[in-house]
Amino acid sequence: MARSERSRLRLPEIAEEVLQDISRVLAAKVGEDFLKTLVRYLAKILGMEYVFVGELSGKKDDKIHTVAVCAQGEIADNFEYDLEHTPCENVVGNQFCIYPSGIQQQFPGDLLLVEMGVESYAGTPLYDTTGRVLGLMVVLDSRPLENPKLAESILQIFSARASIELERKFTAVSLRESEERYRAFVANSSEAIWCIEYRKPLPLHLSVEDQIDWFFRYAYFAECNEAFSRRYGIDNPNDLIGKRPADLPAQSAGRDRGQLRPIFESGHQIHNLETYVQDAEGNPRVFLNNIAGTVENGHITRAWGTQLDITDRKQAEKEREQLIVQLEAKNEELKRFTYTVSHDLKSPLITIKGFLELLKKDAGKGDEKRLEEDIGQITSAANQMQRLLNELLELSRIGRIVNPPEAVPLGELAREAADLVAGQIIRRGVSVKIAPDLPTVVGDRPRLLEVFQNLIENAVKFMGNQTNPTVEVGVRHEGAKAVYYVKDNGIGIDPRYHEKVFGLFDRLDTEGEGTGIGLALVKRIVELHKGLIWVESEGEGHGTTFCFTLP
Repeated sequence: MARSERSRLRLPEIAEEVLQDISRVLAAKVGEDFLKTLVRYLAKILGMEYVFVGELSGKKDDKIHTVAVCAQGEIADNFEYDLEHTPCENVVGNQFCIYPSGIQQQFPGDLLLVEMGVESYAGTPLYDTTGRVLGLMVVLDSRPLENPKLAESILQIFSARASIELERKFTAVSLRESEERYRAFVANSSEAIWCIEYRKPLPLHLSVEDQIDWFFRYAYFAECNEAFSRRYGIDNPNDLIGKRPADLPAQSAGRDRGQLRPIFESGHQIHNLETYVQDAEGNPRVFLNNIAGTVENGHITRAWGTQLDITDRKQAEKEREQLIVQLEAKNEELKRFTYTVSHDLKSPLITIKGFLELLKKDAGKGDEKRLEEDIGQITSAANQMQRLLNELLELSRIGRIVNPPEAVPLGELAREAADLVAGQIIRRGVSVKIAPDLPTVVGDRPRLLEVFQNLIENAVKFMGNQTNPTVEVGVRHEGAKAVYYVKDNGIGIDPRYHEKVFGLFDRLDTEGEGTGIGLALVKRIVELHKGLIWVESEGEGHGTTFCFTLP
């Protein structure tokens, strides 16, 4: 409409033409061009040159971005400008502003008003339902306003409808951004996230077992992320959408009815449920599950949840508990070690001290025979101390000094160990039988030699009065596990002392030779190789078998 042809509406005319246009515009369907339609009608009704709707933009709400502009009857391109020192700044400050004339003189810093040749101005804030200012609606003209009250009334009517449309636009943008953030979060989460829906409604009053059956038949993945799909060897999570949990690899948790039961028994929500499954490579894993669901008619119709792989954490907790147990055992052993060492070292020292006094007296008497006996006793006590100190030093090295692992033929090693104690074997007339089927293992050869040497020597030492003393070295198989043994037909061990024999300095025969360190040393070497050792004996007179494993 040309400026010369524009007409101003007067109050009497509002009854028909204005109300008809307002009703038509306010009844229009929302859409992308609704605000443009709104400003065009507003310009027509008020006979104003410029009308626009703007939304706040910028982090500090210091700019206005116009989303619908009508300039002299035409829809113009959008633009953005600063609010500072403009009448719009007052409007977004939450107040209606109207300047019937002289607007440029009141805001000389607003160059846009000068450029447009604006004389009159009216603007109103646009609110959301919470009262927050979203933007503004403004009308401008190069002529003074003839009827400010009419302009204010119509502007308020249109601004209410514009507020609704602008809030809808803001909400749509916020929802889109929220969905994008949600999808980015789900896609990039290290936790496995999934959502399952039923494509067929569950019948009423199903038992837990029937619900699980229904789950396998009619539940489908509606959403999941890469962290979830990769756990089942599937790179693209979209490949799981529309598939059933029952279609996952056979090793998945979804095939285990026992692990599904707590989910259905709980109704619709479960926290920190641990499930034990195998991953795509067949490795055992532990997952921590949190699950929530939508319940209709007492049954779950939709469920979503997260899975956190806590395998490493569980392993660390297990290792920590094992270390605590080991530490407590070491502390107890250290207490006994301190007491026993002081006792066992004190005994030969007392012997040496006592015989030194006798040596002095016998030297004074010139009794050469007694002098030789005294020196023999002192030498024996000193040798006992030397053996004790040497074995303590050897025991302390276990675990600190480790030889490179190598292939060790156990048959060859057992024969070498028997050769090292051949003197005792021959002196006591013991027959040593070494099985020909002993395998080759990988381990610390010098330490494993000590195991066989100590066990064979121990068996020979405790033969008692056996008329046909025999020691057997062999292997037996218990399932997939190989159990190595050194068996004798000697004096045997009461079952009450089966654990005691491996204790540091524990000697069942306190009158015999030895320091009580040998079997403790054997146990430590076997455990260093991640094996187990135990003793089998029915009691005194029934012989003894020392068994151990080497994984």
